[in-house]
Amino acid sequence: MIKRLFFIVLAGLSLALQANASEVNINGVAPDYAGKKVTFYYHPDPVLYQDVPLASTTIKEDGSFSLSFSLSRTKQVYCNLDKYQGVLVVEPGQEYQVILPKYVPLTDSQKKSPYFKPIPYWLGLKNRPKTDINFRIREFVEELTHEINQNVNDIYHDGSQRVAGEIITKLEKAFPDTKSSYFNVTKEYYYAGLEYDASQRNPDAVAMKYFATRPVELGNAKYQELFRTMFTNFLKKKAQSVDFEKVTPLVDSGNWKGLLDFFTGKGYDTSFAELAILKGLNDGFYSSFFEKEGVLRTLKHAETEATNAEYRNLAKDITKHLTETMTGSEAPSFSLKNNTGKETALSSFHGRYVYLNFFSTDNNESLQDLKLLKNVQQRFHQVLTVVSVSMGDNFDTAKQLWEKNGYTWPLLDASGNQKLADAYRVKDFPTYYLIGPDEKLLLSPAPAVSRGFQAAFVRVFRSTENQRKRAASSPSNK
Repeated sequence: MIKRLFFIVLAGLSLALQANASEVNINGVAPDYAGKKVTFYYHPDPVLYQDVPLASTTIKEDGSFSLSFSLSRTKQVYCNLDKYQGVLVVEPGQEYQVILPKYVPLTDSQKKSPYFKPIPYWLGLKNRPKTDINFRIREFVEELTHEINQNVNDIYHDGSQRVAGEIITKLEKAFPDTKSSYFNVTKEYYYAGLEYDASQRNPDAVAMKYFATRPVELGNAKYQELFRTMFTNFLKKKAQSVDFEKVTPLVDSGNWKGLLDFFTGKGYDTSFAELAILKGLNDGFYSSFFEKEGVLRTLKHAETEATNAEYRNLAKDITKHLTETMTGSEAPSFSLKNNTGKETALSSFHGRYVYLNFFSTDNNESLQDLKLLKNVQQRFHQVLTVVSVSMGDNFDTAKQLWEKNGYTWPLLDASGNQKLADAYRVKDFPTYYLIGPDEKLLLSPAPAVSRGFQAAFVRVFRSTENQRKRAASSPSNK
């Protein structure tokens, strides 16, 4: 009887969730985008901040397009339009006739730059009432921006909480709370951002007021944006404080429950503490501050011990994201053109060690290291190949460097290849990896050539070759 009742309740909940989901339709006419594919997507969380597609369409020859997707709650969605990133807040069951910006193609340098980000652009709307949430948010942001511009010195230089409070009071009179919880939350976190800007000497007060003790608003775009601003490297920053010195041993020992108890003991709401810890684990994995094994053990516990399914799944996604470039895993594959125009794949170096170097010609440390890489290539050429991947704006400049300095190792063009940069977690230049003959990562990341790579490679080479010989001579292989 109890089991039957459970399944009835579960079925009822499932039907209720389906009933709350309604179709959203987005359509319009944009002749200068004819033939181009448009995909609308959203960000489900502020930790990995991944683009999750909702629907795609190819714009017809006459410029018309239409797409739809199911939605259970209000979301801010996006679409990439080359130079611009279209932005729109959509509500379940609504239709939006949008006006795209005039098409502006990317320049060659923008296409090649791994740092280029499209300019956010609120999509125009036809046939929507003045009370539409998009209009209300835009009006609010414009008025807030005007007030901030009028009080720049007081807010940013003097850190005046009084002025910030006066602006908030004024805006609340002009934009009182509405029936839209999404709009109300959006306002709240714009206010939080204003107070944060005026509280740089004591940002923790804003963190406790607006985040640590409030309900988590994962689905709100402004909440996500401010969370990412305020809580990047959360655990590392906290661990450097005397009051939070327990953080490092808790992470290194893989103690998820201990971390959670520690932060709730400091006044953090449980749900928010979990989100902040997950963010801190993700950011701290590649720092030298925490043991990688400890971070992964903590995440493993979170996969089963986090208080809700959303966080448990997020912990799994973070683990997958982090271990994709972990020592021992398969190196992300690629195929790029070299400086003679020939397509070159990572697999073409199979059987050799590869010292993979991501660099940019406008980075001085990259240029200095290239001179040292020449010695590495000459010393270890019998077993190792240096492979330099140019991530800069102008591949011709890199090719000229090779010709001028007599560099003989492979030079590959990854200008503007953000997918490759993401796959190898390239955040700065130069970045290095050591890949084994079996195309698995041996040092991830590897030390720079100027910071002890040669000694590290000799150790890894001897260890790897000894393991290979032992495996080849074991009875099971005879």
